[in-house]
Parts: sequence; structure tokens; C-alpha cells
Amino acid sequence: TFPAWRTLTVNPNLRTADDFRRALTDKGVLISGWANDILDRANLTVPESVTELELVVLSNAKLGFPNGAIYGDTCRRILELGYDLCPSRAGPELRIQYSDQPLGEWFILAMEPITDFVGCPGAWLVGRDSGGRVLDGTSGRPSRFWRGVARFVFVRRKSA
Repeated sequence: TFPAWRTLTVNPNLRTADDFRRALTDKGVLISGWANDILDRANLTVPESVTELELVVLSNAKLGFPNGAIYGDTCRRILELGYDLCPSRAGPELRIQYSDQPLGEWFILAMEPITDFVGCPGAWLVGRDSGGRVLDGTSGRPSRFWRGVARFVFVRRKSA
């Protein structure tokens, strides 16, 4: 069992891509072009029974892939270990709520990919660089290779 890294509170007032854009902009977040595109295509449904998500963050190495793995294998391992993939709204929600992210820290959200306008599968990339806090997109292609140091965010499964 891996410890929760942080708890994400689902904001039921954020229902549309434009709601998220306003909230992100109000927080001074840079939204990349790719993130902006997949935001329009993301399923941003507010789950009725879920008000909080316990997030876990681990590297591919900690997931058992010290030399790296393809995204599909990383996501399968997360599920095999009894965790869930992030819902698509978790990327923008995390970016809004994680205001004290250290400089140089980046996470890939382990999630079902969101297909962009040219048909490429995308996933959220949440980071902070010298330009500030960023919501970006990255490849969610199952065959995309990520090194062992790549860090993924996923969800602790709720007990029944």
C-alpha cells in the first residue's frame, strides 16, 4: 500500500471547459495549446458520489519499472496494484489546487487518454517551471515510453 500524497477536493462548480479555464487563469496558471484542446474534449462530469480523491504519486521505478515502461504498462500496473486511474477532470483540478508545487516538479496523470483534434491520445502533465505553474498535455499513447524516473499521479481506490 502506497501512502496518499494529497487529497483533491472535487469542485462541483467547475462543470465546463470554460469554467476550468477561468479558474486556472484566475490562479495564474499557463494553459498550453495542447491542454487547452484536450480540455474541450475531456469528460468533466462531476461524479455524484465522489467529493474527494486521494492521490498517490510514484515513479515508474517504484511501480516496478526501474528502466522505464510504456504508458500502457504503467497504467496496467497501477490497476493491478488495486488503484484507479485519474478521472479526466483531475488534471485541471490538481493544477488549480496545487499552488505550492516546487520549481522543476512535473507529473503525468495516469488516466484514460483524451483524443485531441488530430486524433492523438493525450494525458495531463502538471508542472512548474521558471515561467510558473503549467497545465500541459503529453502523449497518452499506450506505446509512449517513459523513463524510470517519470512520476505518475493516480487514485487510491475507495473501500466499499
